[in-house]
Formats: sequence, C-alpha cells, structure tokens
Amino acid sequence: MGTLLELRTAVASDIRDPNFSTFTTDQVDDFINGGQADINRSYPLQVFEDIPYVSGQARYPTTLSTIFRVEVFRNDVFYALLAESSGIEAQDGWDVHAGILVLRGDLLRSFDEDTDVFNLWGYRDRARLIADNQVTELDMDGEYAVRTFSRWAAFQFMLGDRSVYKQWQGASQNSDISVNQLEQLVTIYSREWEQTRNRLRTLRRR
Repeated sequence: MGTLLELRTAVASDIRDPNFSTFTTDQVDDFINGGQADINRSYPLQVFEDIPYVSGQARYPTTLSTIFRVEVFRNDVFYALLAESSGIEAQDGWDVHAGILVLRGDLLRSFDEDTDVFNLWGYRDRARLIADNQVTELDMDGEYAVRTFSRWAAFQFMLGDRSVYKQWQGASQNSDISVNQLEQLVTIYSREWEQTRNRLRTLRRR
C-alpha cells in the first residue's frame, strides 16, 4: 500500500499526462476516488474492530457497514463467540443497523467492563484519499483496479470534452492519437475496467 501521491503519479503516467499539463492533480484525485468508490461496492475492505464493553450498554457505534462475527475477549483471551440475531425473536443475539452494533436480551448479563472487549469482524468502505501522504487501503489488486478505472475515466472525459483532448494531444507523446483512435482506446479501457471489476468481487461472509 502506497500513498495518494504515489498512486496519483502512477495514474498520471497511465493517462500520458505525467506533468499534469492537461489534468489537474484534483481531477486525477477525483478519478482515483471514483474508482475506489466503485470497487468498494463489490470489493470492500475486510477488517476487525475492538470495542470495550461498557456495563449495561447495549448499543455501540462502529465503523463497519457489515459484521459477520462478534467475539468476546476477556483479559486478552478468547472467551465467547456471540450468535447473530435470528431476526425472529426480539431479544436474541446481536445485530447491526446504521453503524450501530446492537446487543439484545441476555447477552449483557455475563460481561465485565473491567476485562471484556468485543472483537468485531466485518467490512467497511476504504477512506476517501485527500492528503498527499495519506496511505491508501488498497491491496495490489485494488490499486490495479483503481488505475484501470482512472485511465478509462480520463480518456472518457477527453472524448466528451474535445478542448481537453486537444490540449492533451498537444503533448509530443500524444500527437499521434486521432479522435478515432481515442474512441477505440475508450472502448478498450472500458472493457478492461469491467473485466477487472468483475474479477474483484468478494464473496462476503455472513
């Protein structure tokens, strides 16, 4: 995992604009974040989160959008695996709604706030990339996908705005790319992006 600056530099090279003569850094960052937002839907980040137990508290904010496992650790040693709510009985198991972990019924009676921590396993979206030195949460496959999306997005943008295309074509390394060739590249990059995104789909655990 590299930084936004490193990823931006790589994308600028991919779109044949290494000096940002055509696209601004903000525009390239928008391409990057657009690609990341897209892969978040099918390739979310699998993470775990520790939440200390508070006596009598049944609701806990969490950064996870989906949870598939809730463990209890007592004095840093595994103590129990909590069952997910069946959705039938109102007072059984755990559930998650709108970023809140909800513990139902008798679950709270056997915990100790001095020793117990909930260990949540689940998924969340990757953080939006803003600062140059911000480390991405992309693995190698995710980074490749974001770069593939960004290249398609940039060339699609030029196809829709010929003034931007003319400016890009003015660079010596791009002078041989005609409008027809640009259209062909957009088609190729679109297909490559779709294939890459489909390969990234995560079978979510429940």
